[in-house]
Amino acid sequence: AAASRVRSVPTVLLGTFRWTGAVSTFEIREALESLEKGELGAGAMERMIKEGQAFDMLRLFQERGTVAPAFVELLNHPLLPLRLGAMAVMETLAERAPELARGVLPSLWEGFGAAENVVKGDILYVIGEVGDGRWEPVLAAVADAAPDPEVRAAAVEALEKVRGR
Repeated sequence: AAASRVRSVPTVLLGTFRWTGAVSTFEIREALESLEKGELGAGAMERMIKEGQAFDMLRLFQERGTVAPAFVELLNHPLLPLRLGAMAVMETLAERAPELARGVLPSLWEGFGAAENVVKGDILYVIGEVGDGRWEPVLAAVADAAPDPEVRAAAVEALEKVRGR
């Protein structure tokens, strides 16, 4: 227990997955399937963020050289704590493996139109932190045309960051 940093009961350990407290068999089955496929599902990643293991995801993404497709769901999640955990992973991934992080942006952008304004602001923030010059036209268009002033402001800030690289 000490070697695995188990401090409460029940705790379930399965590879890189760790659950503390009540855990459903569905969650364990999803984790097993994720391990078999070599990718993480949105539910498994959500649990990792809630359990304080967001940076374990980062390590897995770097080791595999790919970001799990379901990760974008967390970056678009309506709950702020989950989005923030995913955004922290993206920021660190951008520092350690910028091309890997940039590879997430097209999928992230696909959800922009249907997202709530607060989520749109966070999507723009991530693009500003991770994106390169290829994103300038997209950000400029949002800065010029978004109906919401906060979304426009987020686009302007992201555009400045991208141009500053």
